[in-house]
Amino acid sequence: MNIFFRISVLCILLMVTACSGASRFNSEYVADEGYNQNSAENLTNNGAKPRLIVSNHFDDDLKIFTDQNYAVVGKSEFTGPIVNMNDAVAKGSALQVTHVLLEQKYAYSGSKKAYKYASTYKYTREYHTMNNYTYVRYDRMPDTISIPYSKEVAVFKQRAAYLVKLKN
Repeated sequence: MNIFFRISVLCILLMVTACSGASRFNSEYVADEGYNQNSAENLTNNGAKPRLIVSNHFDDDLKIFTDQNYAVVGKSEFTGPIVNMNDAVAKGSALQVTHVLLEQKYAYSGSKKAYKYASTYKYTREYHTMNNYTYVRYDRMPDTISIPYSKEVAVFKQRAAYLVKLKN
């Protein structure tokens, strides 16, 4: 591989990592206004993580938790490509909640524009004259070609509720 191709791949990777930013569970988080922190048993142990509960029936399970004296601290809801479950647990740790109720349901398949990159070379011809003799010199320059195509992407409806047990 030539150096130009390696540098361009490195630049693309840097841009993708810089643009990814925070988790969608953080950016789509909405706090519940009715939550009173003084009446809850928050997770205060250093290094302890909230319990992750993966659900296929989110609304029913959330009702079960609220009936059992749990309060909803906040929720994250969004639709998009699947996000790692550990991001929801990390958000729950930051909120010091005891439970994270999570649902990730397949919604539909969509397509998006993506690119493949091919490394090629451009040749330029130069004529030089020395001592009444003309010779041709070819310079080879690296070139990267982007080839667009449609990429199939699975889209999921993702919801997380951050719960704490209320004091009796």
